[in-house]
Amino acid sequence: MQLVPIDSFFVINQSGVPIFSQNFNPRDVEMDLVLISGFFNAIHQFSSNIVNQTSKSFDINYGDRTVIFLARENIMFVAIVPSKTADLDDFLHNISSIFLNMYKDHNFDLPIENDSEFFSQFREILLSHVLIQLSDSLIPLISKKVDIQDPFEKKLMDELQHRKTIEAISESLALDNSHIHRILLNWWTLGYVEFSALPALNDLLVRTPSLIRYLMTGTPERKQTPRRIA
Repeated sequence: MQLVPIDSFFVINQSGVPIFSQNFNPRDVEMDLVLISGFFNAIHQFSSNIVNQTSKSFDINYGDRTVIFLARENIMFVAIVPSKTADLDDFLHNISSIFLNMYKDHNFDLPIENDSEFFSQFREILLSHVLIQLSDSLIPLISKKVDIQDPFEKKLMDELQHRKTIEAISESLALDNSHIHRILLNWWTLGYVEFSALPALNDLLVRTPSLIRYLMTGTPERKQTPRRIA
């Protein structure tokens, strides 16, 4: 399968409840699955007449994104994408076939214990077919402490303690950025790291007129003045 640009991917059961989700945009805030489930449930109810058929797909425009749905065997596969391309239909059909084959003996109307481990193999396959753009100006941060065995990956995890950009980490380890990207993206999908952007100039500077007014105020008033004045 060709690499495809996807923001998020979901698998939902016949009740409209997400059983698997993966965000592929490191700059996006983590989505609320409770709210997402309500949206998908509404779409599921609307399209209930096609869910029990062999294979049906449709897409809707939602703001600046397109949501693509594919219903197969009482399971709905959903991809949120920047724009619809011909490759995405093939991708959704192929990845859904992989999922249905891997978990053909599982009843997805029942709760899944330790879903992160349960779907780990499928997540790796999914990640290998999605185009993810990772900026070297992002700062990777540890979000979950894990026991790393590989010597190089341990060095990389140690570098994350210093809040460096990916570019600075690459220079420190004297390695090509693409190798570090691959490891960080894998850790990110597993929930080990998250990414933070460098602060913008407006976050570091106070506008001059506001600064003058701030310095002219008395101490009691100054204590009530926000540190950043828009």
